[in-house]
Amino acid sequence: MTGDTGLVINTTELFRRDSRVSWRTEATLDEMQLVDSGLRSMVVDGALSVRLVLEQTGSEGRSLSHGAVLVRGTATGRWSVSCRRCLEPMQGALRAEIDELFEVNPTEGETWLLRDDCIDLTPMLREAALLALPLAPLCNAHCQGPAPDRFPTGAAEDQTANFDPRWAALTELTFDA
Repeated sequence: MTGDTGLVINTTELFRRDSRVSWRTEATLDEMQLVDSGLRSMVVDGALSVRLVLEQTGSEGRSLSHGAVLVRGTATGRWSVSCRRCLEPMQGALRAEIDELFEVNPTEGETWLLRDDCIDLTPMLREAALLALPLAPLCNAHCQGPAPDRFPTGAAEDQTANFDPRWAALTELTFDA
């Protein structure tokens, strides 16, 4: 059983002879960058090392249209981002556990498409890798945030140079306590 192009695997041999096949590859996926509302980006660096076991399920001598392929394994790699507090660059290890089902008639949001005796692992791997990224990475648990001398905060009159005149009406607002 071999991949046709990249991360597309032909499952014909899996359904003809083997019931279980191990599969490995190094994969670089496009669009593996997330940008949060603070305009920080998190990137999966380099290749993902993918180790999977593909197993036919539900066919039991029937045609492929009644079968499915269970895909289990891991995808590992590296990620980089700036710390959410101090904004210093940091890196970490990515490990995505994979346990997915590919079917001819997939259930949206639950299983993946098995089409023409082939499965395309690309969307599933992209989703698994992105979901394995940390939500709010810190360089260390005791990070205090940016150094004050690196990001000065002057008095209000010093900030007038950066004042946007479109917001001038807001300076006249007063609030009763």
